Amino acid sequence: MDGRRTSAAMAMMGGFVSVFYVFHYMQVLSYSLGAYYALASLVNAHSINSTSGMLTAIAMSSSIKLALYLTYAMLPFALVMLVMGVLWFFTKAYSKLTGTVLLFTSVTYLLIAAILENNFVFHSTWLGIAAVGISGAFALIASAHAMGAFSGTLFAAPDKAEARRRTVQIGIDPEIPYTNMLVLSSKLMGRLSGEIKILDMHFDVDAMDNLARLMGRNIGKYSKIDVLSKRDRLGKEFASSYGDFKAELLSRNVEFDLRVLDDGDAAKQHERLLLDGSEAYKIPPLNIINKKSEHITAVNRDDAARRFEDLWSRAIKFENIQG
Repeated sequence: MDGRRTSAAMAMMGGFVSVFYVFHYMQVLSYSLGAYYALASLVNAHSINSTSGMLTAIAMSSSIKLALYLTYAMLPFALVMLVMGVLWFFTKAYSKLTGTVLLFTSVTYLLIAAILENNFVFHSTWLGIAAVGISGAFALIASAHAMGAFSGTLFAAPDKAEARRRTVQIGIDPEIPYTNMLVLSSKLMGRLSGEIKILDMHFDVDAMDNLARLMGRNIGKYSKIDVLSKRDRLGKEFASSYGDFKAELLSRNVEFDLRVLDDGDAAKQHERLLLDGSEAYKIPPLNIINKKSEHITAVNRDDAARRFEDLWSRAIKFENIQG
């Protein structure tokens, strides 16, 4: 299991334990409070002479009520811990921000639990203390990992396993081109955000059409798209569609910039890249990305970004080669 999945599993497990602990504590306190109220009602209704033990028991009802109110305060924090763990495990909500939220939530939960366990001795048990410790420790470790505290140490080995797992991301079956587009839109373009960079020597009208389909519902996640391509497929048909495509993206707050590779760079360039601020992939040609029997593979993002920026610096804006 990779580092993120490990910390997500720990957060989810800690959330389950914390919710179980709170509900168990709430149930015991509710039963106890009901019993003390019943005892007080019997004493008042039948004018029973109260012994010192009965008076002490009745007096404890106010402490039980306070403890019960504290469990009510704990419940939202326990639920947030559980929900955060589930979201981390099954979605892409894992981030430093959500790690900070989990850290605050788990610390608050532990503080309230410490008050309960240390001040209300009628319920303190080693099992309760262990439950608090397990749930709190799991949540704290998971949140610390999300915030980068263990980068390169505790979770270093699982992260290497994650890199190996991600080497092959998506297989493309040429027999199902329509389904391929749906899968690529969700599992490839859906992973990307912010500024998108594309290196594709054969970017043409079909590639532009496929790019629009791949962005689909994800378009709100992007702020800019930069494309590098060769000159040979950027003729009059492409130019007439390019303006409309660029204007439509701009109307949706997405900048679009196409540059043409320097002839020397174009002759040496053979790979195609797709990357954003955190991930990079080798891809088939965009104009046949849903029809070519290849795998989408993850590559080193920093190396891909350096390669792209080097080529970009020598490329010419598409608008400047028109006419």
